Amino acid sequence: MIKKIYLFILFFSLSCNNNKENSVNICRCLNESGNSDWMKNNKTECDKLISSEIGVADWKKVNFSSNKKLSDTWDIMVNNCVNKIIDESSNNVTFEEAESFIINRCQNIGQKLIDSKVINLNKKKSKVYYFVSQSIEHEGYYCLMSVSSNKLELLGNVKCGKSEILTNFNNK
Repeated sequence: MIKKIYLFILFFSLSCNNNKENSVNICRCLNESGNSDWMKNNKTECDKLISSEIGVADWKKVNFSSNKKLSDTWDIMVNNCVNKIIDESSNNVTFEEAESFIINRCQNIGQKLIDSKVINLNKKKSKVYYFVSQSIEHEGYYCLMSVSSNKLELLGNVKCGKSEILTNFNNK
């Protein structure tokens, strides 16, 4: 009997680890590359989860720039994920490493880095590096990106637009 209970617990714990690796959660849905196998297999479930989280039928049909309440809800959802990523990370990424990462990304998408800043977070000794890039083809089009000092990856989603992006960056 004890062997059966032990085997059940062992099997259950192994399946939990496997499920965690493949499980669908908001943060992974927001950060996973759109062309990864995981995203291809979980796109519909991610869309439903994101829609449910912000309280709409289909988040892809929402014009966030004309709906401040939903835009704020989206930002809260993304910030919660960013905070979770920062809390769970332990690497130490320098500003120079983050900047090089962003410059390479900009070159791959037809943009150039135009400004950056470092924000120290109160908790732990973490920092967030913010970067603004400008489209090479469309001079008035900007993107705001951030990287944590804990892990070399983009935090949350990249915000792109016109002059409001510069205002958002300056208010960080």
